[in-house]
Parts: sequence; C-alpha cells; structure tokens
Amino acid sequence: MLGKIALRFMLVISTLALVATPAQAARDFQAVYELTKGKQTTIGVIRVQQGKYRLDIKKGKKRIRVIVDPAANLTVVADMRKRQFRVMTSPQDKDAKYDPFAAARLELMRYVPRAEDREKMLGYQTEKTSYLEGGRTRMSVWHSPRLDFPLKVVSGNTLTPRYVLQLKEIEEREFKTDIFELPRDLKLKPEKKKNIKKTKTKRRSRKSREKSKTSGTEE
Repeated sequence: MLGKIALRFMLVISTLALVATPAQAARDFQAVYELTKGKQTTIGVIRVQQGKYRLDIKKGKKRIRVIVDPAANLTVVADMRKRQFRVMTSPQDKDAKYDPFAAARLELMRYVPRAEDREKMLGYQTEKTSYLEGGRTRMSVWHSPRLDFPLKVVSGNTLTPRYVLQLKEIEEREFKTDIFELPRDLKLKPEKKKNIKKTKTKRRSRKSREKSKTSGTEE
C-alpha cells in the first residue's frame, strides 16, 4: 500500500515538474492576488511557471499551498501546519475551495463566451471575454496573452459582483529553485474511512420503521 502511495506521489511531482518548450512558453511571473467577496478579502501569492502555478495562502492560522497543473488536470493541496497533502484530479467546485482560479474556470464553462474589445491593465494588453447566459453577462475575464493568465475575473454584474479576483504587483522573473517541490516531511493525508457499522445500523433502523408502519396499516 505504501509503495503505491509513494509511486503516485512521485508521478504527480514529476508531472508538475515538466517543462514546456521555449516556443510554447509564456512569461513566468510572481504576483499578489486578491479575492474579494462582499466585505471579505483573501490575499495570497501566486507563482506561475510554464502554465503551472502555485498558490500560497495565509488565512488565520491556516497556511495552505496549492500546486496546479491545468493541462494535466492535477492539483496538490498541502496543509503546511499539519504537514499533510492530498492529490486531486478533475476538481469539482468543492475541491476548488483554496484555488479561486480553478473555481473561475469551472464556473465559466457553464456560459457562452463573447470576445470584447482589448483593454490595458497593469501595463499589460488584455483580451476581455464576457461569458453569457440567456443574453446576460455572468462573468468577465481579462486575459493577458503575454503571461497567458487572467489578470482579472469578475463573477456576476460588474457593478454588484459576486466576487472579484485580480492580480497585483506582477513581477516577471525566472525561478532558480523548483517552486513545485513539496517539503520532504509532508505526508499524504489518509483517506477517511466510512463507518460501516453506523451505515448498517441506520439501514436496520429504517427497515424497522418501515416494518412498523406496514404492521400498523395492516391492523
């Protein structure tokens, strides 16, 4: 069992470490990102290299690191305080809890895209796309071709959005270390075991209630 876990971990890390060819490469960069929902704002740091990215988030006592390879559909979520990590494939909405960029990608898939005029943002030329449902704009995304990454995402009406996700303090740079490598002391988070006894007890109780109702009806 441990051998399979170790093999799986090595496969994920080696996949995340794949490097694109220079012809396909966008500019690597580091930035601060802000996610604002109503009066609540979450701030984190994002590092992007060859299409893959890493998020470092501090929220209260939590210290979370998220490593994402969108092309391979792989995500690693590491709890740096508990020294545990887990691996996910094909993330759903619940799995994008700590990755607002993945949450945005999942949301925009529900809508029909419409190209808008180009706009300049933070010194970068961006391609704006509106995502429509029933003729109404549900999302707006400003994507930078140079970075091959969205600089801003607005969900909902731009005047009263559900949330706004945007980059700030963008710094194009080369990373001299492996930014996708996890500390060696992190362990794979054990999967939760289903309580079979409780499940059986619930089924028996349900059957007993149904039997009682049937008996009462017959009388």
